[in-house]
Amino acid sequence: MNTQSDPQNKLSSVLQKICEIAEKSADGNYIFRGESRSYGKVVSSLYRQYEYDIEADDFEIEFVQKEILDEAKKYAEKADEFEILTELHHQGGITNLIEFTTDFHIALFFACDGAPSEDGRVILQKRDSVTGYLQQPYKPKQRIIAQKTVFVRPPKGFVNPDEVITIPADLKLSMLEYLRKSHGISTETILNDLQDFIRNWTIHESAYTQFHRGKTCRKRADSVQNWDEKLKWYERAIVHYTEALELRPDFPEGYNNRGSVYADAGDFDRAIQDHNMAIKLKPDYASAYNNRGIVYYHIGDFDNAIRDYHKAIELKPDYVSAYNNLGIAYSKQGEYERAIQHYNTVIKLKPDYVSAYNNRGLAYHKNGEIDNAIKDFNAVIELAPYYTEGYANRGAAFATKGEFDKAIADFKTVLALKNDYAEVYANLGVAYEKKGEYDKAIENHNRAIELKPDFAGLYYNRAIAYREMGDRDRELQNYTTAIELKPDFAEAFNDRGIIYALKGDHDKAIQDYTMTIELNQNHAKAYFNRGISYGAKKDYSKAVQDYSYAIELKSDYTKAYCNRGEAWLHLKEWEKARADLTVAKDLGTDIIASFHNDYESVADFEQKNDLQLPDDIAAMLRYQSA
Repeated sequence: MNTQSDPQNKLSSVLQKICEIAEKSADGNYIFRGESRSYGKVVSSLYRQYEYDIEADDFEIEFVQKEILDEAKKYAEKADEFEILTELHHQGGITNLIEFTTDFHIALFFACDGAPSEDGRVILQKRDSVTGYLQQPYKPKQRIIAQKTVFVRPPKGFVNPDEVITIPADLKLSMLEYLRKSHGISTETILNDLQDFIRNWTIHESAYTQFHRGKTCRKRADSVQNWDEKLKWYERAIVHYTEALELRPDFPEGYNNRGSVYADAGDFDRAIQDHNMAIKLKPDYASAYNNRGIVYYHIGDFDNAIRDYHKAIELKPDYVSAYNNLGIAYSKQGEYERAIQHYNTVIKLKPDYVSAYNNRGLAYHKNGEIDNAIKDFNAVIELAPYYTEGYANRGAAFATKGEFDKAIADFKTVLALKNDYAEVYANLGVAYEKKGEYDKAIENHNRAIELKPDFAGLYYNRAIAYREMGDRDRELQNYTTAIELKPDFAEAFNDRGIIYALKGDHDKAIQDYTMTIELNQNHAKAYFNRGISYGAKKDYSKAVQDYSYAIELKSDYTKAYCNRGEAWLHLKEWEKARADLTVAKDLGTDIIASFHNDYESVADFEQKNDLQLPDDIAAMLRYQSA
């Protein structure tokens, strides 16, 4: 086991350090100071400023402090020298004050906050050793209260530590996590005013620099279209975020942002790990929950995605992006009503949010509310006249309504704005196909395939157009290409099977229908089609079996009842045949016309199959005289 990375081992080491300090300071006669690196003796900022001059025997540090105080008094309303001195110290001025705390947990925070590659230390100073130098503010500011600060004002500018506890560099992050979770001690609670912000920024300046370089690289990635170039910028962003985290390991924003870049680059496992760490460091981090939800969505884990989006909203009730993402996730699960509710909330919070109108329009379309969908796409176009998705989606909605001229107009608008949009060429091809303009349909399908030659769905669409033109050979060829590109393309197998059957090659047809069923066991039409091919091969038992499967999946499958009824005739199962033909007739099938598609008459059927139908069944299948 790698004990360095084992969380239990880390926690054990953290607790050991805490116990060590607690035991050494159990008599209560200690004050504490945390330093992120070891400086030797503990010194004031004034001592550090004049460190080389102090070697002179006649150097008096308090004399220098007095000069500074006299100058400061000219600008201060306060009369008390110590109060002026603490204010000067707080504002970042050079003083002979050294900050300690009465709480060793706070000292531990400062020992771990910064210099991540170096060991930190906690100084345990006996109060007795600094008697006469120990001073406590009598009008403390919020920061001093939060940090439980006391000051030591040593006459020589330094004190020699009584006890030093080393905090190993590789334990710093775990210690910070523990302090945040168990004691509520964190950057936000301890460094809580402007001067603390400046101090924090100074300590972590390099980390923030790398962090913002990472953000810049990600923006560059978002601005380019070429995937290889985009990936290079993602990689650069990851390098900068990683450097930021090496400089500041307890940086939740760094983990959150790096996680998002990993997700953009397709590395979802690392993305989740980073978002987990961001949440671990900052449990109320709404953005990290939202971003982790996005990753879960991309890997198809919609339940966890929805859970994270809800948590983000719980933490931030006006979180527009999280509501929008919830809508997208519910739409993906087919829960369109719930999706629409969340899009409504987005639009209420942000009435000009184009994406929400677009997404709600898509949900309305999926839910069969086409007019509402068109209204939303109209709103998209009004808010963003050059947003191609608005026109593309409105065109698709018009096509669903059968308003193909309007659909074509919208698709053409998209292509005027973006002439390399393969899916829109495909949709335009389908719209022309529905109008019977097959040459234009094929022309647009060809253009779509030129733009995306590896996209199986485009070949499938072109196959359908060739079907409408009656060109079975090209239809077959396009199904085959679609299957080569997407070996799990169930519909392409099914439709190619139909072509093989029409060509009389029922063995190949059965192979394709069987593959369709393997890919989608609920494909009722594939069972029905395979039943037809088994019937053509006079294997009526298997035909009956497949028609039965089709009926199990689709109880009102009237053609399956009709065909199974005819198959029962071949097997001389008269009662079953009579029952199925009756159901088919009751469901609206013209069983006489269906029967006469295969046979000229009842007599023709009886002669070809060497059997005699019962009179009542024969009567069911004869055209009645006028």
